[in-house]
Amino acid sequence: MMKANLFTTLLTALLILTTLFVTTKPHATEKSPKNDPLAELNTAMQRFENNINIDTLALTTAEVLFIKQNQADREIHFKQLDNTRNTLLKLWANAEVSTPHIWLTYSKDNKVKIKLNYSNNSISISFLHNKNNAISANVVAEELMFLLGDSAELESFIGEKITADLLTHLVLSAKTTRYYPSIKVIKNSALKQEINKIKQQSLEQKNKTEKLVDQLNTTQLNTIEFFTQADLTKKQLSQVKLKLIINQQFMQIKQQQQQRIMALQQYILHINKNHISQQIFKNNQVTTLRINLANRGYLHAAAPFIDLVSQQKNNNQISTSLLLALIQTESSFNLNAKSSSPAYGLMQLSPKIAGVVVNKFLFNKVSVMSKDELLLPYKNIVIGSAYLQQLKKQIFAKVVNNKSKQYCMLVAYNTGSGNLAEIFNPDKSRDINLAIKHINNMTSDEVYDYLMTNLPYEETKSFLRAVLKNQNHYLSLDKF
Repeated sequence: MMKANLFTTLLTALLILTTLFVTTKPHATEKSPKNDPLAELNTAMQRFENNINIDTLALTTAEVLFIKQNQADREIHFKQLDNTRNTLLKLWANAEVSTPHIWLTYSKDNKVKIKLNYSNNSISISFLHNKNNAISANVVAEELMFLLGDSAELESFIGEKITADLLTHLVLSAKTTRYYPSIKVIKNSALKQEINKIKQQSLEQKNKTEKLVDQLNTTQLNTIEFFTQADLTKKQLSQVKLKLIINQQFMQIKQQQQQRIMALQQYILHINKNHISQQIFKNNQVTTLRINLANRGYLHAAAPFIDLVSQQKNNNQISTSLLLALIQTESSFNLNAKSSSPAYGLMQLSPKIAGVVVNKFLFNKVSVMSKDELLLPYKNIVIGSAYLQQLKKQIFAKVVNNKSKQYCMLVAYNTGSGNLAEIFNPDKSRDINLAIKHINNMTSDEVYDYLMTNLPYEETKSFLRAVLKNQNHYLSLDKF
C-alpha cells in the first residue's frame, strides 16, 4: 500500500510537470526567476527522488547488472588509487602520478621519478637519496638512459634520436631543486593536494556514471511494471528511472569520497603517531633536475599525427583541425596519456564508454575495448574520430546549424549527451531528441552562450573553450 501511494505521488508530479513544461522553450539569456511558481514543485520532486530507495524500483536485469558492476568497478578503482598514493606518500611526502598532459614513471624501487610534461615541454628527473650522497650529471644521464633510453616516449618527446651524449648535454643544462621529505611536508602541502585529488576523482566518477547511464538509455527502452501505459509513456518512465539510478550512484560516490578523505587523514596520523616518518624520512633528500626544451610550436608537436588524423576526414567526416584541437586539449599529444577516471591515449577514451559505443557503431557488437588498444596511436585516433562521427550522425543528426552541432558534439564527447539534454529540456529529462527541438530554435551563438551558462561541470566549459581556441592553430590543414 505504501509503495502504491509513493508512486501515485510521483505520477501526479510527473503529469503536472509534463503538462506545464511541454511547450516551454529555453532562451540563451533566460535564468530561473527566484519567484518561479514551479520552484516548490521542482524542489519537492528533487527531495522525492533523493529519498527514494533504488530497491523499490522494478529494475530490468540490465539495470541491476549496471548498478552492481559500476559500484564494484569504482570500489576497485578507488582502492588502487589510494594504495598507490600511500606507497608514494611515505617515501616522497607527495604522491605525484601521471595525468593526461604529464607522463610519469618510477623506478622499480620507487626512488627515481621521471616526468615528461607535454604542456610546457620539460623533462624532470627526481632522486630520493641520502642527503650525504651527491647526485652527479653522469648519474642522472645514466638513469634516464636506463629507464627511457630505448623508449619511444623520450625520443618522440625530445624530437631526435637518444644518445648518451645528448642526455648528458641536456642534464648539464638542467635547473636543480631540492627538498627534504617529512611529515610536515605532508601536512602542509600533500594533504591538501590529495584531498583535492579525491574530490576531483569523485567528480570524474559522477560524470562517468552519467555517460554510462546514457548508454543504458540508448540500448533499451525500459519497462516499469507498476504504471499503466495509459498514464505515462514508457519513454517518460524510463527517464524517471535513469535519473533515480544516477542520484543513487551519486550518493554512493559522495559517501566514498568522505570515507577516502577520512582514511587518508588517519593514514597520515598513523605515520606520525608511530614515528614511522622519522624512520622513513631520516637523512633522505629529494633532488630534482628540470630540463626545459625549446618550444617546438603546435604544428611541430602535431606533426607525427597529421597524416593519420587527415585520413579521418574521409573515413569519418571529421575535420583535421577539429581532431588535432581535441587531441591537443585532451593530452597535448602525449602518446601514453592516462587520466584517473581512467581514460587512455591521445583522445582520452574510456574502454566502457567510447570503446563500447564505437564497437556497436562500427561492428554491431557490444563489448569493451582494452587499455592496450586505446593506447595505440592509430587505434586511438580511429576510435576517437568514429566516436565523434557517431555523435554527429546518430545523436545530433537532426541539429540543423553546423556550428551548433559541433558545440553539441564536443560537449557530449566530454560530459555525455544526457547532461546536455538536461540543461535544454524544461523538465530536466535526459531526452536528447526533445533537447534538439529547443536547440534548433536557437542561433549557434545562443546555443554556445546557453551551454557556457548552464553546463553542470566547469571542466566541460573549459574543454569546449579550449578546443575551439586550439582549432584555430590547425585550420590551414583543412585545405588539404
